[in-house]
Amino acid sequence: MSLLKDLPPSVLKAIEADKAQFPNLYKMIINDVEEADLVTDLNLGTENYLVGYYESAVGSFSSNNFLLNVYEIFGR
Repeated sequence: MSLLKDLPPSVLKAIEADKAQFPNLYKMIINDVEEADLVTDLNLGTENYLVGYYESAVGSFSSNNFLLNVYEIFGR
């Protein structure tokens, strides 16, 4: 079971928009999210990138806590 299906479409679209300019970053993020079954399986660097993409695509978080923000990205 992959977390990729739980990633909001707007965040995935933002990641894919950077694919041509940053192909290795794109591969790292997508591979990490595909291989993760739980939010805690994600690499800290990937989580940090996802938080940035979420903020730019969706807006601000309801919490100031980094870990809660990562859970919020995936609707948990």
